[in-house]
Amino acid sequence: MNNGIVGLTPDRQWAVEGVAAPYMPLAWPFVWPLLEPSIAVIEADLRPTPGEIAADIATGLKQLWLAWDMRGDSCDGAVLTEIRDGDESLSGVRECLLYAAGGRGVRRWIGWMSRLLRPWAAAQGCRMIVHGGRPGWSRILGTEPIETDFHVGPLYGRPVLEH
Repeated sequence: MNNGIVGLTPDRQWAVEGVAAPYMPLAWPFVWPLLEPSIAVIEADLRPTPGEIAADIATGLKQLWLAWDMRGDSCDGAVLTEIRDGDESLSGVRECLLYAAGGRGVRRWIGWMSRLLRPWAAAQGCRMIVHGGRPGWSRILGTEPIETDFHVGPLYGRPVLEH
């Protein structure tokens, strides 16, 4: 899957972009340290290795998104998403799972990332964007709780499509 989507913030201080799978090997060495802390909290028997995650991105199973600080020309954030359907879906509908996120100054870029991911997820046919983890992410992302069980923690989501 080629995300190939770029969004520059109105103040031109941040750029958020989807990384096309063929370019993932170039980004991986500086992205993995940003994602590693959020992967480390996954239960040990369910935790993927860095190689497994890289392979999932390269094959399009997971998507990699980056937040660039245009003032310092640095990658300050990374988000992994995964489209899930059917039995794999946590919400019962086609969903975009925010699988992992991390970086520096998250509050400065996560809102812009969320604004980019919502229309992209809707274009993929997703009805929900969901994530596991601490409730603080719910406040940052502007999501609301939904009822479910999830092995990493509470699940939060908001429909990406209005009906």
